[in-house]
Amino acid sequence: GLQIIDISDPVNPTVASSLFHNSPNSILEKPNEVSTALINGKTYALVSYGDYFSDNGFSIFNISDPSNPVQTSTIKDGHGGFDKLAGTLEIEIANLDGVTYGFVAGGSDRVVEIINLTDPADPTSAGTIENLGSFPYEVEVQTINNSNYVFIASANKVEIVNIDNLSNPSL
Repeated sequence: GLQIIDISDPVNPTVASSLFHNSPNSILEKPNEVSTALINGKTYALVSYGDYFSDNGFSIFNISDPSNPVQTSTIKDGHGGFDKLAGTLEIEIANLDGVTYGFVAGGSDRVVEIINLTDPADPTSAGTIENLGSFPYEVEVQTINNSNYVFIASANKVEIVNIDNLSNPSL
């Protein structure tokens, strides 16, 4: 599930809201990662879910009102042009040139799917980093000397990929 904790009083944290399996999303049964992003003035939580053998993907929730999160969209592996989300693990959020992207590590497919999150209700594929050779489990995006890079950690190596051209990333 997903819980939002109010830590405005760090000594006495309280649960602002909870979402569990079947309430409203049956896919929250196997969450792997949660990331947050400010998109168009609203705060969203992106939750990756699944395992190597069942439903895989991520769900987006509007959490601008932490006491009342609202599911905005769900992206499933094999649907809507997203074919590389098996074994989703990490979701790294990055703002590149004023556009918000999610970089989703698809462990089983050994890829990082790049997703345009400009419209959280209708995310679109912006590219894929493929041929990683191992299962990616950690992703970090950084700008260095005016070029954008994604650092991808896997079981046996770290790969650094130039993402200045998102539709054709280069190792």
